[in-house]
Amino acid sequence: MTTTKIIRADHPKKYSKSFTLLHSVPDSTGRLNIRAIAQNGADLHITGSIHILPQAKNTNSFLDIRVLVLDEKSRADVRPQLEIETNDVRASHAATISPLDPEQLFYLQSRGLNYVQAQKLIVKGFLSHA
Repeated sequence: MTTTKIIRADHPKKYSKSFTLLHSVPDSTGRLNIRAIAQNGADLHITGSIHILPQAKNTNSFLDIRVLVLDEKSRADVRPQLEIETNDVRASHAATISPLDPEQLFYLQSRGLNYVQAQKLIVKGFLSHA
């Protein structure tokens, strides 16, 4: 099972989001993809976790959290967590927080897009890989 969550934090306030992928049966597979955009002074906090119960042997699970920060006023904090209560499982996580890539912006603007259009295209590409 693959689950994708998309978060848009676009106001100057604190956003706290928490997601858990729970495995309760043996031989299960799961992937949790979290994609977030922070802008306009947003303060975004994401906790993502995988919880594997004792009876869920032979589970294979992955947690992937990626945040794109669109301006210097915004910030993000991510906390990936694994809670594994049995052996014989595969569980891992990845987390990144990235600003807009100035080289990508420059390239798109050199092709005739204005800043806003270039930013929208980068965000669209970022979210399409979820």
